Amino acid sequence: MKTRVRVLLGIFLTFLSALSYAQAPLPFVNQPLVPDATALEALAASVGVAASKTFVLAVDEGTTANSVTVFSLNTTTGVTTQIARLRTGGTGLGGGAFYANTTVAVSANNSCIFVADTGSNDIAAFAAPTYKRVGNFSNALLNWSDSGAGGSISLSPDGKWLYGAYSGSENIGAWAVGSGCQLTFINSYGGGDLYLSLRVTPDGKALIVPSTYYMVVTMYSINGATGELTAVNSIDFTNSSTCITYYCYPYGVDISGDSKVAFFGSHSFGALALGCNINTTTGLYGAKHFLLSNVKAGVNHAAFPWFTAAAYPTGTGLMYIGMSGNPGNSGVVVAQVNENPSLGAVSSSLFATPDSSCNGCTGTLESVGTLAVSAQLPNLINVYSVNQKTGAFTLLKSNIDANATALLSLHVVPQTR
Repeated sequence: MKTRVRVLLGIFLTFLSALSYAQAPLPFVNQPLVPDATALEALAASVGVAASKTFVLAVDEGTTANSVTVFSLNTTTGVTTQIARLRTGGTGLGGGAFYANTTVAVSANNSCIFVADTGSNDIAAFAAPTYKRVGNFSNALLNWSDSGAGGSISLSPDGKWLYGAYSGSENIGAWAVGSGCQLTFINSYGGGDLYLSLRVTPDGKALIVPSTYYMVVTMYSINGATGELTAVNSIDFTNSSTCITYYCYPYGVDISGDSKVAFFGSHSFGALALGCNINTTTGLYGAKHFLLSNVKAGVNHAAFPWFTAAAYPTGTGLMYIGMSGNPGNSGVVVAQVNENPSLGAVSSSLFATPDSSCNGCTGTLESVGTLAVSAQLPNLINVYSVNQKTGAFTLLKSNIDANATALLSLHVVPQTR
């Protein structure tokens, strides 16, 4: 069964790669021990821009020289104003079939930002207060570019450990974060699967890693003293008629604030999401799949689940699920979730974008207050107002990132959930 799935997914990825754009890195850093928005306000003031309290960092996906553009976000009008363009010193892939990869991680005290350069296979590190790049860190055992699919990075809440999902070398990499945001390689783990997404649980005790090829999700425990990982268990999404029909390929992950439930997108032939319960000591359990009903015509490919601020603490409330739309149309499904886990779609919206090659593929989708901010191919930062009762999305402003060629990854600061 797994061999057949691997072959089918390989064929599918080849098809999607012909239609796709890149997903890559992103740099930014803040003053030590101060809120990240405060440091960004100082940056805006230094270039004569009257900044709001909210900012968007957008990865420009350069294949010869990558960069991230930093914007001030007006939360009333949805307008973004560029305040800086920062260069990683590395490159992005310039192509890939996945839109849920998270290629930026901000340290717990906001003094470091790390960026996955998925084309040059390094992690760029930036340290406050100068926003200067302090180094690019790599290891021969770790590779993103060989698969053409990229990957993700995730920091522990205390900012001591950085983990990467490396699709090229098909393993997980662990790094220790040292003084001045320097990285030291710890070890590599796992192997033999297309690792794309990962996330450290909010309590810092475990790392949750979807394995896309094999339709499983694995939990690793984190040694708080060394950052070393130990595999605890895996849950399997192959044992249902729905997953046999639609193929439940987990990728994209969000975890509730109490570290008890995780939801995943699914790189499937349909509008499908996945979920499971978490015990950060004993492992994962309660694997479930959810066919998304009430979905507008053509909205397809659940990629990026995101708990709203109200739902995040206990995993109960509204969740946004970015639908990448390749194949199909891009958009968002708004779902009611709880920690059983259960998930039921309550509304959906189409995202209209100019990229006809994949119907305006949607990348990262994050929220701030009653707004949602979405990365849209090839160069749009779309800002939506969201009805908090019905979940309906209304486009407030579509902003152009003039530096971007394949915008799929963005990050909103400060995080308000």
